[in-house]
Amino acid sequence: MTKGKRDSSYTMIAMVAIVAIVAIFVLLLNNVNPRTAYSTTEPELQQALIVDEEGNIIGEAKGGKPGKPGDGGKPKTCTDSDGGLAYYTSGYVTLGDQAYYDECSGSNLQVNEKYCYTVRKKPAVGTMVYTCPYGCQGGACLNTSPTYCGNGIVETGEECDGNYRTCVDYAGRPGMQNCTPNCTWGQCIYAGYCGDGIQVPPEECDEDDLGGMTCVDLGNFTGGVLACDTATCMFDTSGCIS
Repeated sequence: MTKGKRDSSYTMIAMVAIVAIVAIFVLLLNNVNPRTAYSTTEPELQQALIVDEEGNIIGEAKGGKPGKPGDGGKPKTCTDSDGGLAYYTSGYVTLGDQAYYDECSGSNLQVNEKYCYTVRKKPAVGTMVYTCPYGCQGGACLNTSPTYCGNGIVETGEECDGNYRTCVDYAGRPGMQNCTPNCTWGQCIYAGYCGDGIQVPPEECDEDDLGGMTCVDLGNFTGGVLACDTATCMFDTSGCIS
């Protein structure tokens, strides 16, 4: 090979090398991977690397890889304090630096339960609306009917709740005791019967027990002798004088 031809070949090789270097430099300036020729802004590569809602590349990013400034490129994670759909436990879900709490809704008959799930390989927060059998309180379903006077259940601080019991009155007689609207026991009322010789409402009298009444006390008579009909325990006014 003559010297002129050899010099020409060297010049061509040098030009090709320069063009290749310039092409690689241009690719790098345009954020293109020279090995794959895929731009990091292309949807395919974004989806493979996973980007968050702010456009930061997450997923496999570590250390100085792309990510939010100051976080070392760490991806957002979703954490559920009560472990999932736990309707009877009040909890919360964290996604990044945001917290989402379980809460009651529907006049405290439902709970909006927060939980973690994945959409398009990205962590997300979901809400499940669940109807509580006994109502909702503090972001969780109640296991039983809520505590209050009048629900028919004797609970802490209550003597009774809508029920009654047998008792003995001040005179030692058997009776019935009803529960008051304040869930405390009321007065023991003797539960007598007609013919036991003791006048108790609704009896007007019982044998010789006239309850302290006389013909004059009835208002329609001026005197006479008031008696008791032992069959009905009602006053017998046949002996009264008008």
